[in-house]
Amino acid sequence: MFYKCKSFDVLYTDKEAIIALAEKKVKIERIKRTGSISSTQIRDAIANDKKWEHLTGVSVVSRIKAIRGITRIKKAIRRDKNSYIMVLVSNLTVILG
Repeated sequence: MFYKCKSFDVLYTDKEAIIALAEKKVKIERIKRTGSISSTQIRDAIANDKKWEHLTGVSVVSRIKAIRGITRIKKAIRRDKNSYIMVLVSNLTVILG
């Protein structure tokens, strides 16, 4: 995961497996999940051309659009369906500054 990402200072996650893998390499900030919507649900909605903006906050919608996230998610899903290799990293949230 670290060689694929640009450098970052803090990794925000609520997943114990991610914490165990990364805690010696980067500062971890544990987050508390407050809703029932997951990033997987949002990615699935985007990939299947369903409404998704109402599932998350305005700042997240803006960020996804700013980084061409819709195109990137659809491209990753197409590649995954063709090659049977999972290309999306799920359950990992990196806050970019």
